[in-house]
Amino acid sequence: MLKRDQMRVFAQMNHNRTYGLWRFAAQCLFGAVALALLTYVCFRFQANSTTVALLYLIVIVVVSLTSSFIPAAFVSIVAYVCLDTFFTAPLLRPAMREPLDVMAPVAFLTTSFVITRLMSRVRKSFREIQALKDQLRLAIDTNPGLVWSALPDGSAELLNQRWLEYTGLSMKEGLDWGVKVAVHPDDFARFMDEWRAALAEGNPLETEARLRRADGEYRCLLIRAVPLRDETGKIVKWYGTSADFKDLKQAEEALSKSHAELVMELVVSGLHNKQVSAELGINEGAVRVRLGQVMQKMRARSLADLVRMSEKLGTPRATKL
Repeated sequence: MLKRDQMRVFAQMNHNRTYGLWRFAAQCLFGAVALALLTYVCFRFQANSTTVALLYLIVIVVVSLTSSFIPAAFVSIVAYVCLDTFFTAPLLRPAMREPLDVMAPVAFLTTSFVITRLMSRVRKSFREIQALKDQLRLAIDTNPGLVWSALPDGSAELLNQRWLEYTGLSMKEGLDWGVKVAVHPDDFARFMDEWRAALAEGNPLETEARLRRADGEYRCLLIRAVPLRDETGKIVKWYGTSADFKDLKQAEEALSKSHAELVMELVVSGLHNKQVSAELGINEGAVRVRLGQVMQKMRARSLADLVRMSEKLGTPRATKL
């Protein structure tokens, strides 16, 4: 397996090297053809050497903007040879007799070096920025929460992959007012009113709404959004998160129910006994207060109901209350 991976890496390196050579050759050929056509036209119309030098310089700039220094230097040398051969005396024979013969190659090579150097830095900066964008996008997409951003007018700008998977919408559908499709119809008007108020006032938003999941079930979500401001205080973007807390609410309800059943179990099992309370570390006063609160709700229940609940919980029947 390792050997196969190494062979794949070597093949990719050879492919990149071959592609680079062909690219260099194509750029050199393009520059040479452009210079040949320009030389033919200028020689045909008997253009002066200064005009031709400026036109050659434009070709060198174009090649330098789209290539590295080697093709640009090659085109610069070819341009100088054409200028010295066809447009400076003696014609059709290179010679270094005029000031232009000395200035032209220096200007051509310097231009190609400076421009290719600057473009190399620009391309490197773009690659670094793109790499940072890719890392940021990866971090946003792998975030377990539903992350999104919006423009100052409230229109959606970005939705992370988790948001798309949760709602089952495509990126195009999500950006094109996907919230209108995903939010429960009974919650949509209230949610939009709160969202518009936050946009108008520039205040953070925190609200709840039911959002349709990919399987069609509506889930309770806690939605938060905060504005990003520039140096002048103007809002330039909104960032938001949505968290599914339906399971948490159900867990809270189940915990409350279990707590109530536990209190009833204490009543039925007679755990108000001081000895048992001491062994369990239960504060008798606190238990009595809680028992009083629960008993108010349980007055409608008969003794038989309590006994049946006690048996269901697996506790022994109380002989006395």
